Parts: sequence; C-alpha cells; structure tokens
Amino acid sequence: MGTDIETSVGKALGVVATDVNNDDNMDLFVANDTVQNFLFMNRGKGKWEEIGLAAEVAFSGSGQPRSGMGVDAFDINNDGWQDLFVANVDQEMFSLYQNNKNENFTDTAFKHTVAQSTRLLSGWGLKFFDYDNDGLVDAILANGHPDDMIEQYSQQVKYKEPLLLFHNTNGLLKNISADAGPVFKKSFPARGLAVGDYNNDGRLDVLVGNSGEAPLLLKNNASPENH
Repeated sequence: MGTDIETSVGKALGVVATDVNNDDNMDLFVANDTVQNFLFMNRGKGKWEEIGLAAEVAFSGSGQPRSGMGVDAFDINNDGWQDLFVANVDQEMFSLYQNNKNENFTDTAFKHTVAQSTRLLSGWGLKFFDYDNDGLVDAILANGHPDDMIEQYSQQVKYKEPLLLFHNTNGLLKNISADAGPVFKKSFPARGLAVGDYNNDGRLDVLVGNSGEAPLLLKNNASPENH
C-alpha cells in the first residue's frame, strides 16, 4: 500500500490535495488525460492507497476514461465533506463529484447543470471561490479546445471558448455566465486560471492564462456590500 503513488502510471494534468474522509490526513486526487483518474488515500505513516475505481471517480458513469484537466476541491453543500470538480474535453462533460462520506462519490454534474453547460467545452482552469462573499462557494471555469484546427472538422466545437461562472444557491451551482458581464460573452484559448484579490478590496478577482495571447485579468465588481 505504501507504493501506490509510485506504481500508479497515468497522464496527470491536474491534482488537488484535500482530506476527503475527514481523518486529518491530506489525500490526493489526480485528474488524468485519457486514462483513469486516481484518488490516493493517505493512510498515515507514509502509506498511500489508490481507490479511484472503488470511489467511482476513476471513469465516467459509462465506464470510459475522460480527459481530466482542471480540478479543484471544496465543500459545495456545506455538509462538512470535501467534494471534487473535474474539467474534461468536449462531449465528455465535466464531473462534479459529491462526497458520500464513505470514501465514495456520486457525479452530480447534471443536478448542478454543469454537465449541460460544458458539453461542447474543454476545461483547463477551474476554481471554487466565493465571488460575492455570501458564504457559499461558487465556481469559475476557463475553457479552450486543445486543437487549434478543430473548426476545420467540427461545426459545433470552437478553438476559443467562453468562460463560465456558476453561482451557489442553497447548495446548487447555477450557470449565471449570461449575466456576469460582457467578458463572459467573449471567447478565449484559455489554459488555466488563478484567483486572488489583486486590488485588496475584499473581493476575489481572477487571472486567466491564454494560449498564444495575453492573460486576462477579471476585476470582481460583485456585491460590494459583502466586503
């Protein structure tokens, strides 16, 4: 069991450290590209156990590997247990894994309208953050197809893709991108993002990294009353 990390061969594009079973040991979730994802459980004393398949985070609901890229963890529904969010490529839909409190997860992407919103998108940057300071964690996604020639053989999928913003309403994420500002009506070849309050006004801002283009800095103008 102590060698599961060094013996698990994957194509990692994203990783997040979080305690998924509330044993006060930090675990590791790894998003892999075109092969199964890994969930390394920290059993203490240097021992790690990979349980991605048993935890139902390794493959899609139909048993297929996906192209895991962006990943993050947070307690979405405030039940005291960490949930997992994974961005994949177009047609695969993104995954929002709800923690079942027993080292097992349920993909609730459809329940949160995440699956419907991301069917034609490829996600790289993905971050939970409370953009309006209401005490509930929201999410932002930076997207862009990896193939800059995709539009020559696809009528639906584009190389540059829109950003997505989800608002947490009573534990459910809702896509509010259409009302989040003019920048969400544009498209970018995004490859990652970072969150931080660059102007120290008490509201979290977002920096998006783009492929072959200048980065994009998003100033947060939401809910100044919730400073």
